Amino acid sequence: MKQLEIERKFILFSTPILYALTSEQDNIERLRIHQFYILDDELSIPVRYRQTTRLDFYENETLSIKFEKFIKKNISHGINEEEFWEISKDDFLEAKKENIISELAKSRDVYHDKEQNLKFELDNFYPKTLLILEVELPDINHKFTFPEVIENQIIHEVTGISAFSNMNLGSLKYH
Repeated sequence: MKQLEIERKFILFSTPILYALTSEQDNIERLRIHQFYILDDELSIPVRYRQTTRLDFYENETLSIKFEKFIKKNISHGINEEEFWEISKDDFLEAKKENIISELAKSRDVYHDKEQNLKFELDNFYPKTLLILEVELPDINHKFTFPEVIENQIIHEVTGISAFSNMNLGSLKYH
């Protein structure tokens, strides 16, 4: 499947309390993500493999697990073309035997703002202790407002800064 990914990214100071935004459980979801990148020799581009575990937001119990393969191409500032496929666990594990150029783990809390019809995705990278908020938009110039609990935590916008791409964050070494 091929689609455009249009998003803006922001570094946050601390984790906002997303569950304070809504009393409806279906407005918030929690994911645990493990992903890695390998270089596709034929295409000469990185390919992302991702395991996503969907958790119950309040009980932290596993609801589902899926495995995917992504090819992402930058179109312009904040706009990427993503092609992705669901793959088997065996295919994911087989790809993990390749020469990994970047790898990361993160938790992601997703707030579905039904009034603005937007998703606010809060990624908490570990063990790096870095918080990045991604806002998926219908258009890069789309006007939106942050929920107050999020807006109070924003440090700086990092949309289009390659150092804050998942692939580059995953290649950082911390001692």
